[in-house]
Amino acid sequence: MYKAVGVTLVLAIAMVVFAVAGHKSTSAAEPNHSPILVELFTSEGCSSCPPADKLLAQLEREGTFNGHPIVVMGEHVDYWNGLGWSDRFSSSVFSERQSDFVRRLHLSSAYTPQMVINGRQELVGNDEAALRQALVRENAASPAIVSINLNGDSADIQVQNAPVGATAYLAITETALTTQVGRGENKGRQLQHAGVVRRLQKLGPIERSNFETRVRLATDRSWNPANVRVIAFVQSDRGIEGASSVRLP
Repeated sequence: MYKAVGVTLVLAIAMVVFAVAGHKSTSAAEPNHSPILVELFTSEGCSSCPPADKLLAQLEREGTFNGHPIVVMGEHVDYWNGLGWSDRFSSSVFSERQSDFVRRLHLSSAYTPQMVINGRQELVGNDEAALRQALVRENAASPAIVSINLNGDSADIQVQNAPVGATAYLAITETALTTQVGRGENKGRQLQHAGVVRRLQKLGPIERSNFETRVRLATDRSWNPANVRVIAFVQSDRGIEGASSVRLP
């Protein structure tokens, strides 16, 4: 049910101007220090979600776990929007992605807050003890090596050693976002968010063990470029096979 946002990424970010032509920023994950991808399905309309949002922000600040970089993605679902507060970061794309995990992980239903670790484990998103245990279980190296090379207004994505049949994705996240909630379960609260997914795109299937593509990055004037990250990851039926993350220059 996952709905791709489109093969050609037009990521609204117009405020970002790459000031130095040809400036390069590169990130490549080494197999023995492969990143762990932590996805949080959350909503500003859910009273149980703010502690999970804080935990995701804590992970982002820590940056690593046992030598593995931590990549965070806050995905705001839209099924809370009819219950008093419409989350400005929400999208049906994230609700559908969560529904896909419900099927893959044989769960009875979707819920918030929910964390999914490397596409293989899920837990209540505000349970720090369960999160730390899940991270320990994900301490093995991922097989795929994913690299991102930002060059001017484009991103070159390269994948090595990925399983055939997997899918490459690209996400754009923004951190340090704040909302003053006016209605719903969190009425009167100021919520802070980390790693909010602004765009999520399916880049294409892995037809050979190696994959590469170039994506043109356009930008949106409402985003703060200092807080924006580009994330690439590979996902198969077994979960996340590899990931990488880099800040905009």
